[in-house]
Amino acid sequence: QLEAAQFAEAVASFRRARDLASRAGDQQTEAHALERLSAIADDMSDPLAMRDYAQQALALARTIGDPAQIVICLANLSLANNRLGSTERGLELAQEALAIAQQANYDLGIAKSMAYLALAYEHLGDLATAMGHMQEAMARFRKLGNLAEVATQINNLGYIANAQGDFASALTFLEEGLRIAREGGIRYMEIYLLSNLGATLVGLERYSEAEEAIKRGIRMCEQSRIKTFPDFYRDLSAVYLSQGRVAEAVEAAQRGLGLAREAAAPREVGVSWRALGMAMADLAEPLGAALCFAESALLLDMPGLVADKGRTLRAWAAHELRSGDAERGRRLLEQARKLFTQAGLAHELERTPSEM
Repeated sequence: QLEAAQFAEAVASFRRARDLASRAGDQQTEAHALERLSAIADDMSDPLAMRDYAQQALALARTIGDPAQIVICLANLSLANNRLGSTERGLELAQEALAIAQQANYDLGIAKSMAYLALAYEHLGDLATAMGHMQEAMARFRKLGNLAEVATQINNLGYIANAQGDFASALTFLEEGLRIAREGGIRYMEIYLLSNLGATLVGLERYSEAEEAIKRGIRMCEQSRIKTFPDFYRDLSAVYLSQGRVAEAVEAAQRGLGLAREAAAPREVGVSWRALGMAMADLAEPLGAALCFAESALLLDMPGLVADKGRTLRAWAAHELRSGDAERGRRLLEQARKLFTQAGLAHELERTPSEM
């Protein structure tokens, strides 16, 4: 409970600082307080609040004309837009932040801007460019001695490896990130790492380890008063399916979908519909599964989500083939393979046979 109290105390402290600075006409202090509130909102998995605070902070920073403050606010606003699905806007903001940081020779700002550029490119499906920016950002953070940011970039590398279906590489990244986060006592980053680790271990079919990581992550969210990530329940649903606990799998997938909707994250909602479809497909009467897959495919039909849509089509194909509509199943499987080929996802192609 200590971290929950620390978050609450930090929010109250920066709100007081913002209010006092506003009354005193101290725009520099007010902008800094708003920027810190934006960062805390991100730590607490609240992208809407993060965006709101970052927009207020940026407006003040531009009025003041402080390049360092402008860069950090732009970077935070970029990340918030990415989390909320406005990826093109997130990319524009990160590019602007990088240009200003480079002009001002602001090393921390350059590193942060590169990191958020990487996330925008990842969301757009350009994984090679994303990896390049991320690795450069990590090298800069290491040079600056910023362990929290190093752990963040390692987590992001693990996330991208998961997106590519390269679970072995993801495991290597995430285990290193967890070591750094635990040694440094960076609990909020441990939660992010555990959410990606759960997906990695499910991908590797190491279900008992996945369940342990997922449940630890959920407990840490509850203890820290951070909104529980939908990923945890989505992956917990897969664990329960592997154990034949179908009713619990459906319940976990429904919980994940609800959390994704609350977070207003389009990708997470689409992927959560897939998880629910996979769980419902194992029911004795799997009538709603196809509707879940159709909703998932519709929501994931966006640039940058090619791989996720392919995974949905593959799962849908398996359901149709089991349910007796072999022709539809084969069409869906062929579409999935085309998407994986388009995205250059060799690992996913290996997992997607021409026929099931």
